[in-house]
Amino acid sequence: MTIVELRQIYYVIEVAKWNSFTKAAEVINITQPSLSQQISKLEKKYNIKIFDRTTRFVVPTDLGERFIEDAKLLINAVEGFNNKVMTRQHQINGTFRIGVERVIGYLNLYSLISAFQEKFPDVVITIIEGDTKNLILDMVNGVIDAAIYTQPIENERNSLVDDETLTEDEMVLIVSKKHRLAQKKFINMTDLREERIILPDKNTGASSIIFDIFNRANIKPNKVGECSQVNIVLELVQNQVGVTFFSSAVAKVCVGNEMAIIPMARSEVIKKFTVLSALKRNRLQPITQAFREFAIDWIIQRDDLPHGEIPHDNEAFKPISSSSGHSLA
Repeated sequence: MTIVELRQIYYVIEVAKWNSFTKAAEVINITQPSLSQQISKLEKKYNIKIFDRTTRFVVPTDLGERFIEDAKLLINAVEGFNNKVMTRQHQINGTFRIGVERVIGYLNLYSLISAFQEKFPDVVITIIEGDTKNLILDMVNGVIDAAIYTQPIENERNSLVDDETLTEDEMVLIVSKKHRLAQKKFINMTDLREERIILPDKNTGASSIIFDIFNRANIKPNKVGECSQVNIVLELVQNQVGVTFFSSAVAKVCVGNEMAIIPMARSEVIKKFTVLSALKRNRLQPITQAFREFAIDWIIQRDDLPHGEIPHDNEAFKPISSSSGHSLA
């Protein structure tokens, strides 16, 4: 079970508590449509109807009642993890070396590290930046204890490490507003057959999953270059040197109004997972285990992180401003 599903289960319990999507959304501090969407995804995944929405009040179905009982047991177990962390707070000390891709700054995951530091002030945290492949090597070689990065495709993962999904997102295409594709509502891979593509650095997880979608479409990308600096990539795209892919979360923050953000067609969605990774043999080390348990509880309580499908139309994206000097997702 993923952190995304745990969050959705937490939402179910709140709706059942108040017999209202509106009240539950207010308590959780998210929008009512977002709450309904997340619970609908959970119902679809398990092929059950949890709530009867046809009456004046929202009430659980018979199957929903049993689901909610089990859900409460599960959430109580997660909260038990948190209590264990609290109990060990004064026992956990030492150095914790965590590797990160710079992209986690766009996902607000540095706040996770900061919150952990506040909870465990006796832990000295060392943060080492790197790309996916080198962070995995650093874990295997004992340079770092854990890492947060974009998960590469399955056949490029290391069997010595375990991954815990923190965020789930989709890659979107970034083009100049003057580009021939700028007015499209979504992109098919065939649209990119002749396009010049600016790719992330080859050692990143993002590069791995982008190459994979091209391979599955039997298309060789017309690579114009590799770059991991967002400001440089955006300038190249704006001047129509090529087109590129960002995660939707990064696109919302970094892409200005002079460029278009276009989702992929549903049949060709490029999923992107940000994971917390640690060597299997190190998972039970006190600090590593405490960080993992803390991260799970912290993520469940957040709704400002990408955790599922994006709407597949241009209205889903409202760029905030251009940015510079950052690393490409």
